[in-house]
Amino acid sequence: MSGATLERALLPTATAAQTWAAVRALLRPRRMLVVLAVAVLTVGTAIGLVTIRLLGHVVDLVADGRPADAITAPVIALVLVAIGQAVGAGWGLTLVARLGEGMLADLRERFIDRALALPLDQVEEAGTGDLTSRVTNDVTVIGTAVRSDGPYKTFKDLIGAARRSPGKITYSTSGIATTNHIAME
Repeated sequence: MSGATLERALLPTATAAQTWAAVRALLRPRRMLVVLAVAVLTVGTAIGLVTIRLLGHVVDLVADGRPADAITAPVIALVLVAIGQAVGAGWGLTLVARLGEGMLADLRERFIDRALALPLDQVEEAGTGDLTSRVTNDVTVIGTAVRSDGPYKTFKDLIGAARRSPGKITYSTSGIATTNHIAME
């Protein structure tokens, strides 16, 4: 076959407008979960903003030559802020994962329903590779974006790996002096 290409008719693909309509349809029955997730993540972030003010207060106390026990209350407040932000982030991410997993399950069901409704000759003409690719690749990409497929399923797993291999695991934060940055230090 010198230079000849074999072309197959692919199965229908959604337009951008159809994709957004499908996302809205998947979100619609989960409106309250969306609102709750956004609210929890927003509150967690707002709690974290207190960190900078508390650190500034500690610096002012030290610069004014105040005794060491004067920073006890702000340090305790920093710990509480870190805990509050961690709880907010953890709960918010759990809600987002639950939202995404539910949407993903519905998406898979819709895909199967649509695939079964297609005329058999159209599926055969496209080839099983097109259908299989969509079931395994497209949905897997969405699933990976929704949940972590990393090696650490719990915080305990991450800490254990870090202790076994010091200096091998890195992290990033949203900025200097944020609660996440201070907690990891």
